[in-house]
Amino acid sequence: MKTTAPPAAAAVHEVNTIAGGSKTPVLPAETTAVHKVGERIGPYEITGQLGQGGMGVVYRARDVRLERDVALKVLPAGLNNDPQTRRRLLREARAASQINHPNVVTIYEVAEYGGTQFIAMEYVDGKTLARAIPMLPEEAIACAIQIAQALVKAHAHGVIHRDLKPGNIVLTRDGLAKVLDFGLAVQTASRPETDQTVTVASTVGSIAGTPAYMSPEQAEGQTTDAQSDIFSFGAVLYEMLSGQRAFRGSTAVAALASVLRDEPVPVSQIVPGIWLTRSIAVRSIQPSMQKLISRHVCSSVDVPIHFSLMSG
Repeated sequence: MKTTAPPAAAAVHEVNTIAGGSKTPVLPAETTAVHKVGERIGPYEITGQLGQGGMGVVYRARDVRLERDVALKVLPAGLNNDPQTRRRLLREARAASQINHPNVVTIYEVAEYGGTQFIAMEYVDGKTLARAIPMLPEEAIACAIQIAQALVKAHAHGVIHRDLKPGNIVLTRDGLAKVLDFGLAVQTASRPETDQTVTVASTVGSIAGTPAYMSPEQAEGQTTDAQSDIFSFGAVLYEMLSGQRAFRGSTAVAALASVLRDEPVPVSQIVPGIWLTRSIAVRSIQPSMQKLISRHVCSSVDVPIHFSLMSG
């Protein structure tokens, strides 16, 4: 969804969690949630609201047929007839539904009832990774391995997430990491530091994602592939270990500039005594991506990803 506002203000707010409890931006009046507790949307009975954003509202609901809790991502009335928003909702459902993996939230169905478009998905009882940062090194590595495994599976199916960030990862009470929100996902052929998803007009076309976690090519509006997700993963891992963002900016544009220009401070300088080593060789990587990937992750998704933690 584009606006005529300057790039730094052209924010498209995304639902940050289906786990409940996280802070979410306030919707414009015309898109405010209208479904109340006890109301039915098809076979789903609303039991509470989990989050809200420009793409709609996420509710906790009860599937009365199967007697299980679900999360419903519902398009608000103001966007139900918007073709671009409807396509994006369907794209999200299609992308996520192709990935059958314990570290990816399961999609049950995408449907329309009474003029309301929605996705029914797995309800995850937990909190976003954003609320768990900073983490102990051992916890960060255990979580990072799960996220990496989810990306390996997604990339194997040709799905590029394009908006990987702590707010789009949920941790269950048992420590299971779940990647969610494939609203910006594509499929391959062969203000104060913001963590909001934005769409910014560019000379190439438009860019979409969360500035502080974008890869350089995504920030420039270029074609993205699996390595773009790996770069974002590196930024997430950096933050998990250090408690700080690798790339910062008080506005979306400033954050994008940081991605393209800045060299992150080594984690070992922020948290003395720890560093990461890679157990596999790094293959060919675009020079602009070397600065983060070479420190944290491998450049390929066709081999297992392993991390080892060293201290001293």
